[in-house]
Amino acid sequence: MNAREYEPCGLAREDLSRQPNQTMCKSHNYTEDDVQIGGRMMRRAVGIAKVLFIALILCSAANAAEKQDSDNWPMYGRNLHHTFTNPHSLITPENVATLQEAWVFPTRDVVSASPAVVHSVLYTGSWDGYFYALDAHTGQLN
Repeated sequence: MNAREYEPCGLAREDLSRQPNQTMCKSHNYTEDDVQIGGRMMRRAVGIAKVLFIALILCSAANAAEKQDSDNWPMYGRNLHHTFTNPHSLITPENVATLQEAWVFPTRDVVSASPAVVHSVLYTGSWDGYFYALDAHTGQLN
């Protein structure tokens, strides 16, 4: 028996000659290396489980937020998947020809970036050096 093997109680015996009458339980015959490897594997598995759990929470929160904010268009393409769609839009191929301008907001230079809409506020930048926050329904400057 190796002098670095673990006793059933989990303590290592440094010198077996000091306690020759004690024997190890055959079902717990683990060496120190076995215990260290098992401990590292367990820590790694727990770490991976934590990362997966956090990722699951974040994905669930993102999906819930996307469902709640169906009228928001917070970035280019509307969402991280760049779907460019809003399932609750009232614009259809049948009524697109009848649409009329709701409002106009003049800037001093070109607006070349895609605007974002969050909680009924339209955000857009202009080459005039300003970033505008407008009421999405009225076009009034906030």
